Amino acid sequence: MTLSLPTLFIRALVLSSVAFCVSCSTSVDSHQSAVELRAASNSRMNDWQRLDYHVGGLDTWVAPEPTIVLDEIVSARRSIDDFGRPTVILTFTEEARKKMTRLSVDRTSRPVALLVDGTIIAAPVLMQEVSETLTISFGTRENAAIEATELTDRINKRSTSETK
Repeated sequence: MTLSLPTLFIRALVLSSVAFCVSCSTSVDSHQSAVELRAASNSRMNDWQRLDYHVGGLDTWVAPEPTIVLDEIVSARRSIDDFGRPTVILTFTEEARKKMTRLSVDRTSRPVALLVDGTIIAAPVLMQEVSETLTISFGTRENAAIEATELTDRINKRSTSETK
């Protein structure tokens, strides 16, 4: 498969547009799922909650309700991006694919927050329409590989335990 230079550039932007938390002790007040995706913003939004997570040096605000919850994530697969950074590729149910497409179209060039137990662990900026899978880059921080593995295990263990 040959990718054009613009396609590679867009992929690099999506994967490199993840900011990392300096102090992630603040969590959402009432999360509905252990793992979830929520619309996010770097500017104040009415009824959205500000969390202690920074994208490009700016505070992150998250929507009051999740767009996608753990039960709508079919699987997670660990990978490495083109820059050697650990990533997790999330695959969604059919209904969640529709939600992800709507979210990515509505929020192009804006972050989406990935929360685990109510705390943001990543906030990629969506640079193009996303539907079937979402790749989350964990960057170069010290525990990136461990965090990516823990997220993958958590999602896949839930999937495995439900099928037993």
